[in-house]
Amino acid sequence: MKRLRFTWGTAIALVLIAFVGAMALLVTIAFRQSINLEYDDYYPREIAHQTLIDKRNNASALPQAVTILKGDGVIDISFPLIFDRDSLEGTIHLFRPADNTRDVTMLIKTDTAGRQKIPTANLDLGVYIVKIDWKYDDEYYFTEQEVYVSEFDRNP
Repeated sequence: MKRLRFTWGTAIALVLIAFVGAMALLVTIAFRQSINLEYDDYYPREIAHQTLIDKRNNASALPQAVTILKGDGVIDISFPLIFDRDSLEGTIHLFRPADNTRDVTMLIKTDTAGRQKIPTANLDLGVYIVKIDWKYDDEYYFTEQEVYVSEFDRNP
């Protein structure tokens, strides 16, 4: 039986085969990763970015800010009393950065005190960004705040 000789040519071939195999593995892993974009339509949103800046400025110019508090199993959103609840229209978007399939969007429906309570029982644990986009008397507003939903929030 003849013994196989290990030469520098064999070593180079083995290194190249290992390198190509590692690159193929990395490419396969990269293509299987899911990429969650915040928005699918970045270009139109970028063009309209000045509108968002104006909405934020309108919200910061209010004499009383919208408050977003968390507790007792709810996210409690309070609108300033200067807003008539019947004329207030807009959306509340609970944006989940970790998984865009778990985002929640709802219409603003406040009670007589100008508050809206969102139960946290059906929300996944983790970070949400509460984005509120609303209109009142032909003026547009936008505010956002990060909220962390923990196990304690789900079982008050």
